[in-house]
Amino acid sequence: MGNWINKHFRKGKCVVAMVFNTDRRTKIRYVIPKNKSITIGSNSWILNEDDMFLYKGIPAYVLTTKNAEPIKINPLNQNENFMTPQDYNTAISSRVAEQIFLATKRQFDANIITLLVSGLCLVGLVLIAYLGNQALTDLTNKINQLINMFGGV
Repeated sequence: MGNWINKHFRKGKCVVAMVFNTDRRTKIRYVIPKNKSITIGSNSWILNEDDMFLYKGIPAYVLTTKNAEPIKINPLNQNENFMTPQDYNTAISSRVAEQIFLATKRQFDANIITLLVSGLCLVGLVLIAYLGNQALTDLTNKINQLINMFGGV
């Protein structure tokens, strides 16, 4: 009953506590803080204004049953040891490129060899066709010369 009263009649005094339990249950409670701390059931938390955000116009905190302080959800208040989005994108891109190279490495050799053999066969066929055409043209010219020498038919 106190949760409903705080939510509807004491909005100016209360804060929203979003409590995440270890068994994956979540509770949203409207609580009036006392001396920068709140108590829900047998759990108490220390409130820090840097970790506060507004939920429907009411100051709110994300809490867990494992930690006495609110979770820092403001990205600007996080520790600097996390990757920047650009670093993460670079890492993902290089990892994807490495995986593509490793996946195609085994097929790379067989595909290149097949492509080279096919290319050489094509060049050989074109060369044989060109030389064969040249030889037939020469043979035709010599037969025509012989025909002209013996009096033409």
